Formats: sequence, structure tokens, C-alpha cells
Amino acid sequence: MSELERRVGALEKQVAVVETKADTLIANGREMGVDIKSLGKALGDLTGKVSQLPGTWTMARWFVTVSIALTGLVFTIARAMK
Repeated sequence: MSELERRVGALEKQVAVVETKADTLIANGREMGVDIKSLGKALGDLTGKVSQLPGTWTMARWFVTVSIALTGLVFTIARAMK
């Protein structure tokens, strides 16, 4: 048996295991009332929503800006109260 035949044989065994697990997953999903296609669509929608969230630096700039504004407001009120 050549090296290629041995490797292809091993690959075929692995593909058979993957197919068995995929079939089991689909069957279990049907039993629980979950459609795999609708699950994929829901995950796609979630990915779209997550990609629209602001980044770390955007949130940091927002926090610094609000902090500076509130500090200015506090000093303005304190000066007006004198």
C-alpha cells in the first residue's frame, strides 16, 4: 500500500466520522424543533449587529469626552454658586 493510498484511506475515515456527526446534529436539531438553516440566518444577523458595535477606541474617546464635559459643568456650577 502506497503512502497516498494510506493517507486517502485515513481521510475517508475522518470524512465518514464528520458526516455521522453532522447527521446526528441535524437529527437532534429537528427533534428539538430547530431548523439548521434558520439558525445559520440568525447567526448571520447576529454577526451583522456585532460588526456595527463601536470599537474600543471609539468608546474610550466617548468616555474621555463625556468626562471632560462633566468636569467643566461641575466647575461652572461651582463658580456660579460662589
